[in-house]
Amino acid sequence: MGHLFILDRVRSTLFPIEERPVPASDVPGEAAWPTQPFPVPALRLAPESLAAADAFARRLTPRRQCRDRIAALRYDGVFTPPSLRGTIIFPGTSAA
Repeated sequence: MGHLFILDRVRSTLFPIEERPVPASDVPGEAAWPTQPFPVPALRLAPESLAAADAFARRLTPRRQCRDRIAALRYDGVFTPPSLRGTIIFPGTSAA
């Protein structure tokens, strides 16, 4: 996801990290952890948000289809847990 967590071995300290609330699971019977660690903004190397308006295509029809698909899936930022309606994992795990 592009987060760097850096340990200063000389001082045995981590660069600043904050625990922030993250989205809860919407799957019945499943409980996701309510917080996750985030490094300071300078150590976040990838975008942390994706919106339907971010979809891009040269032609209008594919762009609209992509925007509609993004809007239909669950995405509440990094650490969005899997959802029964479908979830966008962004940044993703694919190298392609």
